[in-house]
Amino acid sequence: MLRNQMGQNLRSGNSGVLPKDSGGRMLKNILTSCAVMKDFKSAFVDTAVFIYLLEDHPDFGEKAEFFFQYASVKKAQLFTTVLSYLEFCIKPYQENRESLAAIFLDFLHEANFTTGIIDLSICDEAARLRAQYPALKSVDALQLASAIKCECEVFMTNDRRLRQVNEIEVLLVEDLGK
Repeated sequence: MLRNQMGQNLRSGNSGVLPKDSGGRMLKNILTSCAVMKDFKSAFVDTAVFIYLLEDHPDFGEKAEFFFQYASVKKAQLFTTVLSYLEFCIKPYQENRESLAAIFLDFLHEANFTTGIIDLSICDEAARLRAQYPALKSVDALQLASAIKCECEVFMTNDRRLRQVNEIEVLLVEDLGK
């Protein structure tokens, strides 16, 4: 629902990222489903979650939608970095779908994301994480370091390898709704 309507909302100039719902059904459904989600006030969102939502992934699109709806209802502060924008835009640019990159940028603004800046202190934290967890890729270490420095409660991804990191709670999209 959100995945399809969000694009329509943004293209039509509707200021709401989340679709309007008469009678509060959406709110009730989300709050009823909260038991499947750890309660949080701040979350870092990794690239895959955006891809699942905006590309309407057959296995994870609805779960990503649920995450964003839950965060909206809970008024959670959401964070990401410019690395998510970089990683997200590669495929749309390869496939001449620049409009999808624009939709993603609009979504970041509409959903009121805080976009973390990667500076030397983030790089230092990322280096420490890579030293402690050698299997981490540099981009993952930078994303995790940003989340830690922003004091996010959870890191939403779908990369199981990141669960080895103890400095922040890592939640997987695949686990939502279980």
